[in-house]
This record gives sequence, structure tokens and C-alpha cells, in this order.
Amino acid sequence: MHALVQYLERIHAMKTTKMTIPEDWHKANIIAAIRVSGTNLSKLSEDKGYSPNTLRTALNRAYPTAEKIIAKQIGVPAPIIWPSRYSATEYAKALNDYEAIKPAKAVAC
Repeated sequence: MHALVQYLERIHAMKTTKMTIPEDWHKANIIAAIRVSGTNLSKLSEDKGYSPNTLRTALNRAYPTAEKIIAKQIGVPAPIIWPSRYSATEYAKALNDYEAIKPAKAVAC
């Protein structure tokens, strides 16, 4: 019985804990990240078989397919780029996964 009470208390704490979700990345930052990766939105669209402006749609409204293509290109999960478009659970999972795999920053001596 004691274990059940502890379990229910943990569930309640998880439901009442507020996670601060940041704002979506600015469009200019997304475009810059794509350029740093060595391409641009139009070329990326065409490389994936879409018309040149198709992926640009994801900058203004939800378009999961385009979001995933952009996210893969820049190496950051879509829920981190557009947290307002995903549930808090999806954001938290993406953040945990990303933190676990992203390379450690080099330390200058």
C-alpha cells in the first residue's frame, strides 16, 4: 500500500510541475542555421523533391513533414525548434534526447 501512495504522489508531482517551454526559434535563426549547414531552403526543398518554396511554409505555420526535413538538416529536433507546435511531453523527450547526443563543447586552454 505504501508503494502505491508513493507512486500516486510522484504522478501528482509530475502533473503539477510546470516546465518552462521556450519560444519558437526566430525565422532568421532557422534560415541562418540552414545556410550554415551548407544549403538554403529553396535548394533543400528541391533536393527533397518539393517545389522551391514548400519548406518555407514551416517557418509560418505547422507543417510536420517540412519541420522534420529542416530539423534533420540542421541537426536539432523539430520540437526544440518549434516548441509551440508540440506537446510538453514531446518537447521534454526531444530535449533529453538532444542533450544526451549533442557533442560536448571544446574547452579552450
